[in-house]
Amino acid sequence: MIKHPNLPVLLLFIPVLFSQCANDDESPNVLAITNFSPTEGTVWTEVVINGTNFLGSLDENTVRFNGVKAPITGASANQLVVRVPATATSGNITVETGGQTVTSTEVFTVISEALTITGFTPNVGVAGTEVRIEGTNFSTTAIENKVHFNFIAGEVINATSSHLTVIVPAGATSGPIRVEMDGRRATTTTDFIVPPTITSFTPSQGVVGTWVTINGNNFSTSLTGNLVKFNDLMAVVSTATIDKLMVVVPEEAVTGRITIQVRDQMVKSASDFTILSNVWTKKAEFWSSHRVEAVSFTIGDKGYITTGFSGSDVLKDLWEYDPATDTWTRKADFDGASRRKAVGFSINGKGYIGTGLSHDVNNLFLKDFWEYDPATDQWTQKAALPGAARYDALGFSADGKGYIGTGFNGSYLTDFWEYDPVLDKWTAIAAFEGEGRWGALGFSLNGKGYIGTGKDQNGNYLNDFWEYDPSTGKWTEKATFKGSGRDGAAGFSIGTKGYISLGYMGTVIDNAAKDLWEYDPATDTWTEKATFEGESRFDAAGFSIGKKGYIGMGGIRDQFYSDFWEYTPE
Repeated sequence: MIKHPNLPVLLLFIPVLFSQCANDDESPNVLAITNFSPTEGTVWTEVVINGTNFLGSLDENTVRFNGVKAPITGASANQLVVRVPATATSGNITVETGGQTVTSTEVFTVISEALTITGFTPNVGVAGTEVRIEGTNFSTTAIENKVHFNFIAGEVINATSSHLTVIVPAGATSGPIRVEMDGRRATTTTDFIVPPTITSFTPSQGVVGTWVTINGNNFSTSLTGNLVKFNDLMAVVSTATIDKLMVVVPEEAVTGRITIQVRDQMVKSASDFTILSNVWTKKAEFWSSHRVEAVSFTIGDKGYITTGFSGSDVLKDLWEYDPATDTWTRKADFDGASRRKAVGFSINGKGYIGTGLSHDVNNLFLKDFWEYDPATDQWTQKAALPGAARYDALGFSADGKGYIGTGFNGSYLTDFWEYDPVLDKWTAIAAFEGEGRWGALGFSLNGKGYIGTGKDQNGNYLNDFWEYDPSTGKWTEKATFKGSGRDGAAGFSIGTKGYISLGYMGTVIDNAAKDLWEYDPATDTWTEKATFEGESRFDAAGFSIGKKGYIGMGGIRDQFYSDFWEYTPE
């Protein structure tokens, strides 16, 4: 037998080799951070992380500084290059890749390098102004600092770590200043103020109450944040945006500059807004049928027109005019018989209509009397006129009482009656001392009644003028109306002055007038004013609201009108 003395040794050695190979094959690819450098720094500092089993693609590795994700700029199996993110705080670094996560045992310390603004000067300026911003940790490279004035970017023209010089940009508006650099941001706690500017306004002239659009910039978007004045008189702002205001020319305004104050900054227009006076302005067309011989009266800040003749129909609809919105609104129809050439006036917040000619009952002369209450939009029949039924009479109100007199019922009348709305009672007063007439005009001034014009029984067109004083119960003839004699004139009173316009003057003088005359009882004088700008006409409706007079409707020959006009006195 052949012997092999070394065989046992070989057999024992072989298992050992197999055992060692098996251990090498089972060794895991463990993700690890061995170290990182530097261990402290400001935001955006570059940090090199050394370790094992990182992935070579940037997108396959995620690095966080104390939970805040960091941008990776380089990657290999044993090294990652990252930057400290903008909002990082001191803490451990974490790496995630290939489904594994590892956290450093050592803390990375974030050194504070906060961007701050400690102040700025000036605090007010227009586009093009240089503003110096004081603070900390600005970039010394001007272009790396992004500065916004209330979201509008400004140009940085000089930069150090502690101050920036910036140009206020075009279009900048009042608001905070914001500086951004390297992902950091600082915002001022107080606003930089850009003063308001006025670039234009339209129209450039108008009467009191005209709507004016003011264009510019840096207005307040709050209505009350803009103080607008027309030559030192405050105006009401109805619409406000950063670059446009809509305002109403205030009462008593005179020609002068427009000023606007926003916060403590004020701007004045380069040119005057011209206040027009003694002018007519066309207003909203009367919505209902054109008509003649209507009744009109004023209650508060609204005007009312009702009844009249359309050329084919005798009417009884009631319409309310609002000068604030320049609109007409239909109200409750008159409850009496439809009629033409009636009398109307107002007393203590209520309107009154009486007399007239009805087509409903065979052209009957009327003497019924009605009250309109705008609060309830209702009509109530009141005590009838005790005197004769009539049409084309005149009426006015003074000192809480109403008055009706003159007119026609087959005869030209001169009787006059006073109505007390509290007692719902009529009382005869002294008869009118002028000629009996129809188509006369009446208005009241300073607690007294005035009547004039009209046509008498002989066909004369009259221009005499009379005053009635309720305190004495007497009539006094005053200065003769300076215009041509006429009937069917329209008129109104504004403040302490009375006005007469339009009317029929007969076939010799072009039929209808359009002149306007002002009466001053203090001097007992007549002054001709701006000619009515609509077509000449007669039997139009007239009333006043506040400091404006209004005339509309009326007709001439076979032409009836529905236009409506506003008069602004001097």
